[in-house]
Amino acid sequence: MIKKTYEKIPIKTMDRIKEILDENEFEEFKNSLDEEPVLGLRVNTLKISVEDFLKIAPFKLEPVPWTKNGFYYDKEERPGKHPYYYAGLYYLQEPSAMLPAEVLAPDKYSSVLDLCAAPGGKSTQLAEMMENQGILFVNDISPKRTMALISNLVRMGVTNTVVCNSKPETMARELIDFFTHILVDAPCSGEGMFRRDPSSIEDLSLYSVEDCQLAQREIIASAFKMMKNDGLLTFSTCTFNKIENEENISWACENFPAQLSECKRIWPHKDKGEGQFASLIKKDSGDDIIRESLIVKPYRNEYLTIFIEETFTEEYQDFFDLSRIIEIKDKLYLLPKGYPLIKKINIIKPGLFLGELKKNRFEPSGDLALAFPLKAFKKRLNFLNRDNEVLSYLKGETIIKDFSEKGWSIFAVDGFPLGWFKKDGNFLKNYFPKNMRRMD
Repeated sequence: MIKKTYEKIPIKTMDRIKEILDENEFEEFKNSLDEEPVLGLRVNTLKISVEDFLKIAPFKLEPVPWTKNGFYYDKEERPGKHPYYYAGLYYLQEPSAMLPAEVLAPDKYSSVLDLCAAPGGKSTQLAEMMENQGILFVNDISPKRTMALISNLVRMGVTNTVVCNSKPETMARELIDFFTHILVDAPCSGEGMFRRDPSSIEDLSLYSVEDCQLAQREIIASAFKMMKNDGLLTFSTCTFNKIENEENISWACENFPAQLSECKRIWPHKDKGEGQFASLIKKDSGDDIIRESLIVKPYRNEYLTIFIEETFTEEYQDFFDLSRIIEIKDKLYLLPKGYPLIKKINIIKPGLFLGELKKNRFEPSGDLALAFPLKAFKKRLNFLNRDNEVLSYLKGETIIKDFSEKGWSIFAVDGFPLGWFKKDGNFLKNYFPKNMRRMD
């Protein structure tokens, strides 16, 4: 006889959950663990409005109630294979994971930190709320996960972001009183993942909830050091128990000048989502230290200047603020506004990667192609998503096509940039990034 999912879960874990729910709800919860997990995508409002996306969406979608741009889709759909995915029109995200950023709700004037950021769903959601303005630090202690984080930020066209790979306590020594908003989506015991990822049940034996709680409190302490007075902290987990949730919130309010503003759980038997806990804590007012911003002399390079003038329409040339461009080992980056003086944090990507200086030329990055609307580029070639050339491009293949323009040009699908190409005789030489290509 096949065991039901709840029968595979340690009794101690189920007892902790039973403490939170009444008897009828607990039975509903147990039964919900054997239902199909729900799937979701979030429309990237940096590139398209929700209204316009729904006009072209090739999938059957149903709104997620706790966010304006989140939608459920059926498991028969394959949105991860569609050209719109590669153009960054949406992010595939479990619906309940869309809640923490909604609770934090920064705007374009904010300085924001996503402290445990990989793989980037919440980071890209925060960037959308910020309209790619302000400054957004995203951090993860895993180098491998940080690479996945960068890939998702690039695809979604995020330009206001500094990517870090440091311990929270290291960051806290450098960025005291810097952020108006901080998201701590903390590593946890993962009780909310039982239905979506059955292997999470086996992982329960690796770390106790008490170990998780201790690690989470260390992260919270670092976050409070980095948060401005009157700043907001969202602490969230994908677990159910009070030890990692309510007890941590009580501890934070007792040990720091803070007060709880709101708190919410998502349950698989009550809501159309997996498990999620999210809280909003406000740091009490006081005096912040005054930080010095990094001052950079206007960057000058003739090859970059020529590239900008030949490639971008006049309206978008001002985006390349020369006082915020830095060169690191022949690679050029555009720093977000308000980039601070920092020394000991491991910065993987200090801003928008513009491209690389080669011998007698500038070679643009794939990041740059995805960071702008199609109207920003002087030279472009647009295809319909059903055209064979689109799949060929996404696979990195050379394309046969008449095109009169020379130099760097944009390959687009339905009016949305995918990447660069160059005319080479009767061929279009493909510069779609290797790490983003379709393999099937």
